[in-house]
Amino acid sequence: MNEFMISRLKMPGFREEFFMRTDIRKAELQIVFQCAPLLSGLKISNLLIIDENLSEAVARILSVTDISVYWLVCSRNRLSFLLYNDKELTDYLLRNDVNQMLEQSGYAGLDTEQALQLLSGRYQRYMEKKGGFPHEIGLFLGYPVEDVKGFIKNGGKNCLYTGYWKVYRNISEKTKLFARFDYVRELMVLLACHGAELPEIIDIFHSKNQLIL
Repeated sequence: MNEFMISRLKMPGFREEFFMRTDIRKAELQIVFQCAPLLSGLKISNLLIIDENLSEAVARILSVTDISVYWLVCSRNRLSFLLYNDKELTDYLLRNDVNQMLEQSGYAGLDTEQALQLLSGRYQRYMEKKGGFPHEIGLFLGYPVEDVKGFIKNGGKNCLYTGYWKVYRNISEKTKLFARFDYVRELMVLLACHGAELPEIIDIFHSKNQLIL
């Protein structure tokens, strides 16, 4: 680091601003890498797992987007968030087959916020080794019901394909979808590495959706 930067870091308030900007950049890259399917509109939600010290940066970044964020669990200084499109997730959870499975899992009569609270509690207890893994999290991640059921029935084994989730039916359709997920992630990471900020990246993909996807 040169003398100019060292002198700037000694200025009141600059050090905090410098490191916040650095954290924001790190957080943006993690959001893009882990959540590109959601950011592009191809998926209704994604899980984001980051270092605890980046939580403020994540909140700042997402505050200027239409993406909703829900804290799920903290374990070993790592935070797990659910990033999602609120309307699309709510509509998906209300779909007959999805809602039926959620009711069977103990989520009957809950709205989206209440359901996320219950999921978070179950996930936290699992991480503390006080309960089983909440397999219904797959529904909150927008996974097809057939694959969530297949995973539970087979104990995670005997899948046809493993990509963004384990596939138990319609392998051709889903491998094509996974390829699109990979494609948009590569493009978004490239844009981010060339200095594009998250709102710009989202705007590019949503304004030129047909061309890019």
